[in-house]
Amino acid sequence: MRGEVLRYDDAIGEGLISGDDGQRYRFQRSDLMQLEPIFQGTRVDFQIVDGRATEIVIVHATAISKPRIAPTSTHTNEDLSLWEYFIKSFRLFASFEGRARRKEFWSFVLFYYVILIGMIGVFILITENTEIRHSRNYDSIGAAFSFIIIVFLVGTIIPHLAVTVRRLHDSGNSGWWVLISLIPYIGGIILLIMMLIPSEERVNKHGPVPKPAPNAGISTVSNKPWERK
Repeated sequence: MRGEVLRYDDAIGEGLISGDDGQRYRFQRSDLMQLEPIFQGTRVDFQIVDGRATEIVIVHATAISKPRIAPTSTHTNEDLSLWEYFIKSFRLFASFEGRARRKEFWSFVLFYYVILIGMIGVFILITENTEIRHSRNYDSIGAAFSFIIIVFLVGTIIPHLAVTVRRLHDSGNSGWWVLISLIPYIGGIILLIMMLIPSEERVNKHGPVPKPAPNAGISTVSNKPWERK
């Protein structure tokens, strides 16, 4: 089947194709078979699986009109604070598409353990308090704090897994490497080492480099009037 790209948002890795059969098909970045930028109006060839476009290949032909949208940058130019990256992980929540730089992954890990240790610390201080220990509500208070900690642990499983997969994508690896952590003893160590691998400094099949370009924000205009053009 052939068709034309109606839209594509590289930030979230999703797009829409209008097929020559008159139907519209959604697709994701992982469905692209080529590491080439696509634009609104790009002619493509694709397969249809469960109503979605897959195995998308750009149709190279001299008759294709000039793209109406500027090429996507090789970098996202995103540079958030540690807390903003932590919040981003929950905003994306179950998004296993795209890439996550080291700063994004370790920001999540940092605040995850800060919050978890903080809750456990408060739990210990309250439950070890002499007055509370001998009160009628001791069991209820202990149960309430235990429930809060369990909710936090369960509620962070998916975003933790998702940001780990995106971190693997960022270094050019398959997200399925996350399963190596299931190997006793050495699996977790290997995965930890993989989380330390720098970003792949090029656009890969999972998207652009998720950080500012090396010269981003640097002005090329000279401060010397006689050197300006």
